[in-house]
Amino acid sequence: MPAIVEVNDLMCEAIARVLKNYSIPSDIEDTSIEGMDAARISNFYFLLVAICHQTQSLQGIVDGSHHRGWDYLRLKLLSEVIADSVLLEPTTWRKMTAPSLSNLFNDGRYGETLTDIEGRASLIRDLGYELESQRFSSVHEMYLDSKGQLAGETSGLLARIAKFRAYSDPVQKKSYFFLGLMQNSQSWKYVDEMELGAPVDYHEVRGHLRLGTVRIGSDLRTILAESRPVSKSEDIAIRTAVRQAITRIASLTNQSPMRLHYLFWNVFRNVCLRENPKCFSADRSITIPPRYRHFIERGKCPFAETCESAGKGSSLIEHSFDTDWY
Repeated sequence: MPAIVEVNDLMCEAIARVLKNYSIPSDIEDTSIEGMDAARISNFYFLLVAICHQTQSLQGIVDGSHHRGWDYLRLKLLSEVIADSVLLEPTTWRKMTAPSLSNLFNDGRYGETLTDIEGRASLIRDLGYELESQRFSSVHEMYLDSKGQLAGETSGLLARIAKFRAYSDPVQKKSYFFLGLMQNSQSWKYVDEMELGAPVDYHEVRGHLRLGTVRIGSDLRTILAESRPVSKSEDIAIRTAVRQAITRIASLTNQSPMRLHYLFWNVFRNVCLRENPKCFSADRSITIPPRYRHFIERGKCPFAETCESAGKGSSLIEHSFDTDWY
């Protein structure tokens, strides 16, 4: 890793001490999928995660409620799949067009807020072609063929999934996210579960840069402060360091990296906001899953007393990098 980015072990230890004062919920999704077998669940999440990147502007109404980002993406696709199960077939993926994808996620009130429609449609077509080239009709068949092994240069799930363009990220954000979802849905179990790392996204980058568990050099800090794009190598270095920091904190708290990912993701995206973070004003008005609400019962971010940025006038935000990795 370049010297411009490094894990701050002392701050990781400080955050671990904070977390030991809380019960940490299991790493589960807040809503489950009913009425699908393992094969269909695997294809649903494989498709969903493949196009889950840069969703900051995505929003819409599902079942009368307003949702944003991942929440809208997931609930909207689920409603469409329930209406037309063919959407989960690799043969359908191979034929995906930009207009078809646009129609899937277009909202009656907000219109089209899913960006880069053609790019995402291309990723979906690749899913279909690559899955069929491996002679599988579902990703669950790939799991069975791997015998639940994550590691392995060719036969492990991580190596197999990396062959798909949507899952080619060297920091493996989408791969870990998908594999975690399949584990949490109780569809898959892994013989080498410790190989399942944290799927770092932009909320966690922002949060850990602010906490100080990850330190960046002055030149890179200036780039972030000025909202200028970083290079590919800088992006990889930053996200790798955040993943390592989460893994370090996980080892200190005897938790899995995935469980801490869900904790950090929920706290950072609801409390450590890009603008006006709620460091000392995390009140009951904040939307956060009920199982994480005890982290803000004191009316502030659980890390407020330890965080290097809490209460400061200007806080770093996540770096800018044009990619479909996350």
